[in-house]
Amino acid sequence: MNGLAEDLPPEILKAVEEYYNRPEIVEVVESLAKPKSIEDLGLPEEYIENLVLKVIADRGPVEGREIYEVTRIPIPILEEIVDELQDRKLVGHTGGGPMFQNTTFDVTPKGRELAANIMSEDPYIGVCPVPYDMYQEVVGDQVEGRYPIEIPEEVYEYAFHDVIGAEEAKRTYYLAATSGRGLVVFGPPGTGKTFTLSRMAKLLPPIVIPKAVYVAGSVLQLYDPDFHEPRPRREQPGDERWVKIHAPFVFTGAELTLDDLQGRYDAEKGVYEVPPHVKAHGGVFLVDDVGRQRDSHIAILNRLIVPMENKKDIVHVGGTAVEVFCDFIAAFSTNLPITVFDEAHLRRAPLFVHLSHPPLEEAVNLFRKRLDEMGEEYTEDALETYRRAFTPEEEGGWGLKPTFAYARDIAQLAQAIRIQEGKDVIDGEIVEKALRKHIVLTLQRKGADLDKFGTEETEVPVTTIVVKGVTEEDVNEIEKIPGVRTVSPMGTDVYVDLEGTTPTRFISLLREWGIEFTDVEVVGTFRASVLAEATTMEELMEGAEEEETTEGVGVEPETGKEERETEIIEEETEDIEDVDDLLKDLEL
Repeated sequence: MNGLAEDLPPEILKAVEEYYNRPEIVEVVESLAKPKSIEDLGLPEEYIENLVLKVIADRGPVEGREIYEVTRIPIPILEEIVDELQDRKLVGHTGGGPMFQNTTFDVTPKGRELAANIMSEDPYIGVCPVPYDMYQEVVGDQVEGRYPIEIPEEVYEYAFHDVIGAEEAKRTYYLAATSGRGLVVFGPPGTGKTFTLSRMAKLLPPIVIPKAVYVAGSVLQLYDPDFHEPRPRREQPGDERWVKIHAPFVFTGAELTLDDLQGRYDAEKGVYEVPPHVKAHGGVFLVDDVGRQRDSHIAILNRLIVPMENKKDIVHVGGTAVEVFCDFIAAFSTNLPITVFDEAHLRRAPLFVHLSHPPLEEAVNLFRKRLDEMGEEYTEDALETYRRAFTPEEEGGWGLKPTFAYARDIAQLAQAIRIQEGKDVIDGEIVEKALRKHIVLTLQRKGADLDKFGTEETEVPVTTIVVKGVTEEDVNEIEKIPGVRTVSPMGTDVYVDLEGTTPTRFISLLREWGIEFTDVEVVGTFRASVLAEATTMEELMEGAEEEETTEGVGVEPETGKEERETEIIEEETEDIEDVDDLLKDLEL
């Protein structure tokens, strides 16, 4: 077990261990016995000798045990190889004990010269690779018939034991893991898309992969410690060139490019690295923030169609096209409209999950859980203050939208404030200070439309009209008309900014609402920010400093219409003598 579920009942942990050691997986592990001879390694003898020589030249003087730790070639085979290198006057021992593991070796001048020549052509120093045909056989056998998978309910409980709520999402992940079909996940930032999908990978059984593959005279590196978590040592194959890993969870985001999906050659290491969807073999591959990639997201998704369909892909090793396995469950997440996908993508990822803002009590429970995990003591008032921040305004709260990410952020900020103030317990006052220091929550309270941040949609066209001869009583009525952005009375003239409507429609509504006026003048078209009133840091901080921190007291919601700055990009003035003529000109 990886320590994530130590508090679960023993019967659940036992069922998970049995599932992760299913007979077919155990059979694969047992088939990969420790090699007993050079022939068992399945590689050209010259290649193996060159690999050992490079290790000694690079690390020397080096003990026998270190050569083994780098190459994972069994000690008896290493002894045979090093003896051969000594006979050829390429290596000599420089000290150490009688056992090979404790003996120190170094290259001779002749050996150093040869090693330099070899490394100029092949700089790879690392685990001895497995032959390509062996990779095809062992990994291919695991792919065949992998789905559907019968996943015990205990494994479901284990996988999602630390996911609060999101029941519908978890059951959909369960369905995806059982069937091997892909899915699309929608939801605003911070609602747990990446976190819950990572837990989905735990529903899948482990797989056995080689760390590196020898193909076309080069090394193809499959194992990546950033994404591949080994199972315990007792479950590992005797041939240590192979590793049994948990089903991986590989995630990429807006940084993903078409080039990334081709793999790359690392000239310094001398290896060809497989692309991320190949590293996801046997697990889950998440492409996050679909639609925000630098390259065309349609081109990226199209590039993934073949490996999604065939469970295989082609990578190029030197000038050779090599077929590799990539049996992954595809997950695509976005907070953009569904139209970022086309039908071909949706057919291959037919399931969908919508993760919205969690219910209030789930958000509070997660905040409590985060504080517990951090070992913090806290008062009930601390939880109540957090609850009030996400309580609707009409119920006396701040009206903020909770996310799972905020629970972590505010818990960490509260801890830092407690330490800074020299207190022992996190109370409501500390939590309120943490809430006020969080920039996204502060922008929410200012009324900012966060969905527009970081996009090209932060400005909209606004038309300004002067309505003349309006009575003071009718000014308040104009503010209520749909499409009115701001109303600025100046005597009997009223300047009205219109957003999302036309002057003709506005004039029609004036008549429908019984508002009298004598004349209309179209001033011009503006570009206006759709964000909050306080969108500069100076304005934001000025507003924050004006608010007093009071423990246990709710903050009155801000009211009134937002004043939004505008920038005139074009101005044209048209005097209208007769309203009926205007309506006719505008083809009402």
